[in-house]
Amino acid sequence: MTQKELIKQMALEMDLPQWVAEKALGAFLKVITETLLKDDYVKIKGFGKWFVKKRKGREYRLPNGKKTPYISGFKAPAFTFGKDIKEIIKKGKFGNDEEEF
Repeated sequence: MTQKELIKQMALEMDLPQWVAEKALGAFLKVITETLLKDDYVKIKGFGKWFVKKRKGREYRLPNGKKTPYISGFKAPAFTFGKDIKEIIKKGKFGNDEEEF
């Protein structure tokens, strides 16, 4: 699903114009990004958790074996799915249409 398709689907679900759904999605992504920039996390119970993973620096070997360059440590965004969403995917269905996440 593309961002455009997601916005369209959100607008249909909420019975709102697409520009409102687009603004809501933009605000959601902005808050998550700003939170990750502060090395904090965003957790939505049952859905998942966005966080910053810190990777250590390390040496690696090139295939010819002559040099061992060093990769410095870095931060990378990461996401872990929650228990509820894992169960929904495992079952293959979300439940009835009345059920909310």
